[in-house]
Amino acid sequence: MRGPSPITSLVICLFVSFISHAQSTHDFVLCNAVDKSGGHPAAVDSLKFSVEVHGRTVSHVHAERSQHPRRIFLVQDVSASMRDSNARQPSMQAVRDFAASASPEDKLALVDFNDSYFLDITPESAPAFLEKYNDTEFQEGLRFFGGTALFDAVIASASYLEKEPQEGDSVLVISDGADDASKRNSEQMEKELLKSKIRLYLLLLAQPKHPNPNAAAARN
Repeated sequence: MRGPSPITSLVICLFVSFISHAQSTHDFVLCNAVDKSGGHPAAVDSLKFSVEVHGRTVSHVHAERSQHPRRIFLVQDVSASMRDSNARQPSMQAVRDFAASASPEDKLALVDFNDSYFLDITPESAPAFLEKYNDTEFQEGLRFFGGTALFDAVIASASYLEKEPQEGDSVLVISDGADDASKRNSEQMEKELLKSKIRLYLLLLAQPKHPNPNAAAARN
């Protein structure tokens, strides 16, 4: 699994001039910049791009680069289905791999959830997070049982991040299936996320619903 590096953002100042309307406006756009390999460009000056607004090319485009750590909430499903589907060990290894490959400057937190949700590790540097997660006593305390309150866990994680919002805030959910225990629904979760700048990612540990029909033929 590829770990995150400190987020690289471009603050682009757009000077939009429409002669037909005899007006000019200044707008700022915050975006992430990656090269073809998925890495961050060495210098903004090397970037070549153009900007259009409603089909019109924007003039006087200026870009500045900023770099800073991210806060990432790892939201781990510890419901009974994770135990029954043998997804427990892969999910725990996914957390370890993510933390081990993260930038040391990034802040990682762990939220476990089944019928409810628990902030088991508050935001820590990646090395400190990994040390706590790998602690034998902590590992023994991770009991997989109960239902799946996924929506509630995501909303709670987003609410924590929104207390002091920062660019690059992210939530990574590690789960094997659908929600069956939340007090909130998917529409409410979507509403909470859309009013923030939080990125949501999902690592789904589940068998495909529709197996490859060619697999049986290949075995025969």
